[in-house]
Amino acid sequence: MEKKKREVIKEFLKNGEKPSRPLVFPMIFSISAEAEGMSPATFVLDATKLSNALRRIYQYHSYDCILCYFCNYLEIEIMGASVDRSAYPPTVRSLPQNLSSQAIIEADDLAYGRIVKDVIQRLRILVGERQLLVSAILGPMKLMSALSKNVSDTDLESTAFGVQKLAQWFCQAGIDIIFFMEDVPFNQSGLFDEWLWNFNQIVKLIVFHEVLPVLMVDVNRAADEVKSLIKSVKSFLPCFICDDIESFSRSLDIIRPTTPFGIGLSLQMLLKQDVKDLKRIMRQYSDKIMLLTTSEEIGFDTFRLKDLWTISDLLKNIQAS
Repeated sequence: MEKKKREVIKEFLKNGEKPSRPLVFPMIFSISAEAEGMSPATFVLDATKLSNALRRIYQYHSYDCILCYFCNYLEIEIMGASVDRSAYPPTVRSLPQNLSSQAIIEADDLAYGRIVKDVIQRLRILVGERQLLVSAILGPMKLMSALSKNVSDTDLESTAFGVQKLAQWFCQAGIDIIFFMEDVPFNQSGLFDEWLWNFNQIVKLIVFHEVLPVLMVDVNRAADEVKSLIKSVKSFLPCFICDDIESFSRSLDIIRPTTPFGIGLSLQMLLKQDVKDLKRIMRQYSDKIMLLTTSEEIGFDTFRLKDLWTISDLLKNIQAS
């Protein structure tokens, strides 16, 4: 009998054990507004409609997980920035003068933070443990880049603390998996050491809550460095971005993964690629692949709901290899 999905997460965190088949889901968030005939800006602020639409779409396609939040500037807002949510994606009205861990705002004190928590709690009631709940947030480097033109150890430490607080808040709200959408500073040795230490602290905190941390990482850009990162940080799942089969395959040959990993398929490649090449990768690493998703949100401005059927068929075809 197949294990309950929460048990799959716990087994990986405890023993490094992967499920018998990969967890499969695409990053669907704002595009679900089309199902309600609403603009995404209005839709993502309506906890009732958002949670109901996400449940219907993800359950219709029998996905293992539901994406409850995708990088919608809550990370930026807790750092003290003023955010205009009248359009989607939101825009930043004003930035904080300085990045400080002392000035971080509690997510519960923000109107949008309360909406996000409401969505998570509604979905937990609606789906129980049948599906895992996922959030995707900016990592410390991406958050620092969004808030400041400067790149410094001090600012990185502040944004990392903000990411850690927000990640803990998501854990306490009922999330099962947290993705970090990140630009890892592989080519900046001093900054990378600071990033690595902070990321390790974030991972330890999340694992304490029995939540799975997933790092979306561009393996083609720095395969050797990714290999070192995997050895340095325990109990997180690397999710390798695949936007070109040949370079992706070469990168995996360099890394030679000995522990489970995920694959984040770029949307353009997924829709154009002959699936037999992707199925070959799945067969080659069948004992290591734990998760299959998209490397980005299926955006409202680029795709339509009808495209989800094509993407769903492709993902299930690849998984069936």
